[in-house]
Amino acid sequence: GRAGVFPEPQQDPVIAIAAVALRQGAREPFLRVVFTLLPCAPLRGATVRSF
Repeated sequence: GRAGVFPEPQQDPVIAIAAVALRQGAREPFLRVVFTLLPCAPLRGATVRSF
């Protein structure tokens, strides 16, 4: 993305989306997942799904 500019879909493609799932009252998430447009290196503590 462009430094200092909020991403715009026409100019700044989305290449990764991350999510963390937490059970109510829990201190640690039970799921950490990252969805990427292309393959990427493994991320410690997260599941990576590439498409």
